[in-house]
Amino acid sequence: RVCAGGGGAAAGGGVCVLCGCFREIKTRKLNEIPKDAQKYSLYLPLHEQWCSYAKSVMKNKAAGRKRDELALQLDMTGSLVEVVRCRDPSMVGLRGIVVRDGKNAFTVITEENQLKTIIKRLCTISYTIGELQIICQSHAIRTKSSRS
Repeated sequence: RVCAGGGGAAAGGGVCVLCGCFREIKTRKLNEIPKDAQKYSLYLPLHEQWCSYAKSVMKNKAAGRKRDELALQLDMTGSLVEVVRCRDPSMVGLRGIVVRDGKNAFTVITEENQLKTIIKRLCTISYTIGELQIICQSHAIRTKSSRS
């Protein structure tokens, strides 16, 4: 197949081998969450798993490292976050489980079964790990793709 971007053959229906574009992935909507999977209750077990994961990371790696630093390096997928400050006032108070943690944004599912996007550079979020409440600017949280 030839890439829609004109770069070359798309390898296995994913990223174009020559130009690296994601046109086919976007066209086929492979990154979208289907409507029937946009239910808050479906993500509660993921949140429970995230809580266990976060507590164990904080407990096992806390020796010699700052808790705040560790908290900012966690994979946020599954965490329950709330926007406490934002340049867009309509986002303040938004609360949901993170279903996608990208380099520049979180996608969360709210209790009203709506997917919302939180732009990291615009918002300050709050989340808890056991008894520890973290309030930080979203862009301070490092995703796996931005760590080196």
